[in-house]
Amino acid sequence: MANDLRREDVYRFGDYELRLQARELLRDGEIVPIEPRAFDLLELLLRNRARVVSKDEIHDAIWAGTYVSEASLSRCVMKARRAIGDDADSQHTIKTVHGRGYRFVGGLRESTGLAEPDSMQESRAVYRAWRHTPRFQVLIGSGALALAILVVLFIFRSG
Repeated sequence: MANDLRREDVYRFGDYELRLQARELLRDGEIVPIEPRAFDLLELLLRNRARVVSKDEIHDAIWAGTYVSEASLSRCVMKARRAIGDDADSQHTIKTVHGRGYRFVGGLRESTGLAEPDSMQESRAVYRAWRHTPRFQVLIGSGALALAILVVLFIFRSG
Protein backbone atom coordinates (compact mmCIF):
# COMPACT_ATOMS: atom_id res chain seq x y z
CA MET A 1 0.00 0.00 0.00
CA ALA A 2 2.85 2.40 0.78
CA ASN A 3 4.03 1.95 -2.83
CA ASP A 4 0.74 3.44 -4.07
CA LEU A 5 1.38 6.69 -2.19
CA ARG A 6 3.52 9.52 -3.48
CA ARG A 7 4.94 12.70 -2.02
CA GLU A 8 3.07 15.94 -2.50
CA ASP A 9 3.52 19.51 -1.31
CA VAL A 10 0.53 20.61 0.69
CA TYR A 11 0.00 24.07 2.19
CA ARG A 12 -2.58 24.30 4.97
CA PHE A 13 -4.01 27.61 6.14
CA GLY A 14 -7.24 28.17 8.04
CA ASP A 15 -9.84 25.71 6.74
CA TYR A 16 -8.01 25.45 3.40
CA GLU A 17 -5.49 23.10 1.88
CA LEU A 18 -3.61 23.79 -1.36
CA ARG A 19 -2.32 20.62 -3.03
CA LEU A 20 0.28 21.60 -5.57
CA GLN A 21 0.71 18.29 -7.41
CA ALA A 22 -3.03 17.77 -7.82
CA ARG A 23 -3.59 21.51 -8.40
CA GLU A 24 -6.50 21.43 -5.97
CA LEU A 25 -7.77 23.84 -3.38
CA LEU A 26 -9.81 22.19 -0.65
CA ARG A 27 -11.86 23.59 2.20
CA ASP A 28 -12.64 21.12 4.96
CA GLY A 29 -11.85 18.29 2.52
CA GLU A 30 -14.16 19.54 -0.25
CA ILE A 31 -12.76 20.82 -3.55
CA VAL A 32 -13.12 24.58 -4.02
CA PRO A 33 -13.43 25.80 -7.61
CA ILE A 34 -10.52 28.08 -8.51
CA GLU A 35 -9.37 29.37 -11.87
CA PRO A 36 -5.90 28.24 -13.03
CA ARG A 37 -4.32 31.71 -12.87
CA ALA A 38 -5.81 32.36 -9.43
CA PHE A 39 -4.34 29.00 -8.32
CA ASP A 40 -0.95 30.03 -9.78
CA LEU A 41 -1.13 33.35 -7.93
CA LEU A 42 -1.97 31.66 -4.65
CA GLU A 43 0.89 29.19 -5.11
CA LEU A 44 3.32 32.02 -5.95
CA LEU A 45 2.32 34.01 -2.87
CA LEU A 46 2.54 30.93 -0.63
CA ARG A 47 5.99 29.99 -1.91
CA ASN A 48 7.18 33.58 -1.34
CA ARG A 49 5.23 34.31 1.84
CA ALA A 50 8.27 35.74 3.63
CA ARG A 51 8.24 38.81 1.37
CA VAL A 52 6.12 41.09 -0.80
CA VAL A 53 5.77 39.76 -4.35
CA SER A 54 5.86 42.65 -6.81
CA LYS A 55 3.23 43.13 -9.48
CA ASP A 56 5.92 42.74 -12.16
CA GLU A 57 7.02 39.43 -10.67
CA ILE A 58 3.43 38.20 -10.55
CA HIS A 59 2.93 39.28 -14.16
CA ASP A 60 6.08 37.46 -15.29
CA ALA A 61 5.17 34.28 -13.40
CA ILE A 62 1.52 34.07 -14.44
CA TRP A 63 1.29 35.78 -17.84
CA ALA A 64 4.88 35.24 -19.04
CA GLY A 65 5.41 37.10 -22.30
CA THR A 66 1.79 38.24 -22.63
CA TYR A 67 0.63 41.81 -22.20
CA VAL A 68 -2.22 42.16 -19.72
CA SER A 69 -3.60 45.24 -18.05
CA GLU A 70 -3.35 46.04 -14.36
CA ALA A 71 -7.08 45.27 -14.21
CA SER A 72 -6.34 41.64 -15.17
CA LEU A 73 -3.98 41.34 -12.23
CA SER A 74 -6.57 42.90 -9.92
CA ARG A 75 -9.24 40.45 -11.16
CA CYS A 76 -6.86 37.53 -10.61
CA VAL A 77 -6.18 38.67 -7.03
CA MET A 78 -9.92 39.12 -6.46
CA LYS A 79 -10.63 35.57 -7.71
CA ALA A 80 -7.88 34.09 -5.54
CA ARG A 81 -9.21 35.99 -2.52
CA ARG A 82 -12.77 34.90 -3.22
CA ALA A 83 -11.71 31.24 -3.49
CA ILE A 84 -10.16 31.36 0.00
CA GLY A 85 -12.86 33.43 1.66
CA ASP A 86 -10.83 36.64 1.74
CA ASP A 87 -11.60 40.04 0.25
CA ALA A 88 -9.99 43.41 -0.38
CA ASP A 89 -11.53 44.89 2.78
CA SER A 90 -10.47 42.25 5.32
CA GLN A 91 -7.21 41.01 3.72
CA HIS A 92 -6.80 38.20 6.28
CA THR A 93 -4.83 36.06 3.87
CA ILE A 94 -3.69 38.10 0.85
CA LYS A 95 -2.52 41.58 1.78
CA THR A 96 -2.14 44.40 -0.70
CA VAL A 97 1.06 46.37 -0.16
CA HIS A 98 0.17 49.56 -2.01
CA GLY A 99 2.63 50.54 -4.69
CA ARG A 100 4.64 47.32 -4.23
CA GLY A 101 2.57 44.17 -4.70
CA TYR A 102 0.96 41.44 -2.61
CA ARG A 103 1.91 39.20 0.27
CA PHE A 104 0.47 36.04 1.80
CA VAL A 105 -0.17 36.86 5.47
CA GLY A 106 -2.44 33.99 6.55
CA GLY A 107 -1.41 31.52 9.22
CA LEU A 108 0.25 28.64 7.42
CA ARG A 109 1.30 25.09 8.15
CA GLU A 110 3.40 23.64 5.33
CA SER A 111 3.74 19.92 5.11
CA THR A 112 5.32 17.63 2.62
CA GLY A 113 3.83 14.27 3.23
CA LEU A 114 2.23 11.24 1.75
CA ALA A 115 -0.85 11.89 -0.31
CA GLU A 116 -3.48 9.70 -1.86
CA PRO A 117 -2.64 8.21 -5.25
CA ASP A 118 -4.13 10.04 -8.26
CA SER A 119 -6.67 7.28 -8.89
CA MET A 120 -8.01 7.60 -5.34
CA GLN A 121 -8.23 11.41 -5.61
CA GLU A 122 -10.01 11.12 -8.95
CA SER A 123 -12.48 8.57 -7.55
CA ARG A 124 -13.32 10.84 -4.64
CA ALA A 125 -13.73 13.84 -6.95
CA VAL A 126 -16.02 11.87 -9.29
CA TYR A 127 -18.13 10.68 -6.35
CA ARG A 128 -18.42 14.20 -4.88
CA ALA A 129 -19.59 15.53 -8.25
CA TRP A 130 -21.94 12.59 -8.95
CA ARG A 131 -23.73 12.64 -5.60
CA HIS A 132 -25.21 16.04 -6.47
CA THR A 133 -26.71 14.90 -9.79
CA PRO A 134 -30.43 14.21 -10.27
CA ARG A 135 -29.59 10.62 -11.28
CA PHE A 136 -27.97 9.95 -7.88
CA GLN A 137 -30.90 11.53 -6.04
CA VAL A 138 -33.39 9.40 -8.03
CA LEU A 139 -31.33 6.31 -7.24
CA ILE A 140 -31.36 7.09 -3.51
CA GLY A 141 -35.10 7.86 -3.62
CA SER A 142 -35.82 4.61 -5.48
CA GLY A 143 -33.82 2.62 -2.95
CA ALA A 144 -35.72 4.22 -0.06
CA LEU A 145 -39.05 3.52 -1.77
CA ALA A 146 -38.11 -0.12 -2.42
CA LEU A 147 -37.09 -0.52 1.21
CA ALA A 148 -40.39 0.99 2.39
CA ILE A 149 -42.38 -1.39 0.15
CA LEU A 150 -40.45 -4.38 1.51
CA VAL A 151 -41.14 -3.30 5.09
CA VAL A 152 -44.87 -2.88 4.36
CA LEU A 153 -45.03 -6.30 2.64
CA PHE A 154 -43.22 -7.94 5.54
CA ILE A 155 -45.62 -6.35 8.07
CA PHE A 156 -48.74 -7.49 6.14
CA ARG A 157 -47.40 -11.05 5.62
CA SER A 158 -46.50 -11.34 9.32
CA GLY A 159 -49.81 -9.96 10.56
